[in-house]
Amino acid sequence: MHLTRTIVSSNRKQRIREWSNIIRLLAVIALAYTFNCEAGTYLLIQSGDGEIYSRFSKSLEATLQKISKENTLVTNHVDTIMGKNYAVDPGFDAIISAGIEASIAVSALKTDITTIMSMLPKESYYDLNKAGKITCKRPNCHVIFIDQPVSRQLQLLKSALPHTNEVAVIGSDKSNALLNEIATKARNFGITVDKIKATDETSILAALNESIGASDVLMAIPDPVVYNRDTARAILLSAFYQRIPLFAYSRSFVRAGATLGIYSTPEDIAKYVAEILTNPKQVTDKTLYPKYFTIDVNTRAAEALGITLPDVKTLENRLSQDEN
Repeated sequence: MHLTRTIVSSNRKQRIREWSNIIRLLAVIALAYTFNCEAGTYLLIQSGDGEIYSRFSKSLEATLQKISKENTLVTNHVDTIMGKNYAVDPGFDAIISAGIEASIAVSALKTDITTIMSMLPKESYYDLNKAGKITCKRPNCHVIFIDQPVSRQLQLLKSALPHTNEVAVIGSDKSNALLNEIATKARNFGITVDKIKATDETSILAALNESIGASDVLMAIPDPVVYNRDTARAILLSAFYQRIPLFAYSRSFVRAGATLGIYSTPEDIAKYVAEILTNPKQVTDKTLYPKYFTIDVNTRAAEALGITLPDVKTLENRLSQDEN
């Protein structure tokens, strides 16, 4: 009996020691987190006053406040610095630009302050970078594209429509690099890509009527020559008529009739910007794709095509697990 009490007492002491170690570890982690999330003062320059910029600034401020009540965000319009000898207050910990015009203006500023240029279309950034209008040469400078990485799009496509073997992609000379990247990376998913070149509205419609019939999916890409106000409806109707689902890159496209889409909202991008601002050591690359994304499904379009898709939550969980 005495031996039993000794063993129980020993086990209890062991458990107490284990819990003490766990508590100490949690305290260390909490202290480190507090240190990494030290409050800062940030300057945001917006390209305009439209809804997307308003949503971005409100979400960025709310996320920064959630991380630390001491964080401060000052928001200005690009006109406040465009074409002026604007000097950034050295009291700011970082400067953020939202959109093309703001990024051009911020790029021209003479400052070594940490800079994050956000909400930039990838092709537009590289065109402007090549022309010297946007540069990211400061030691702590990052560019966050609005586009989704190709691998993420293909992963979602294969997860939502697992029997997809052939994908049609229509592009112009403006999107040659993207077409080639899609074709190369699609092989990793067992997908063959039919690259269709177009130069104007006439050749786009001809390609739709003649070339996509054998494909399982039509994958839209952000090429303004192919997808614009004058062509979008005709492309949607042609794909639907041939009973081919359209995989889109924007919310408006899915709402208009595309079967499935993935994109990053202003709130998604703002959340990532806030994370980088408050923990800058987590990223080292100059150019970045959005960490967070939104999946959209048009159930009516899917049903009309006789397609059954997993629900959005299931698709999000699958994609997040694959990326992690």
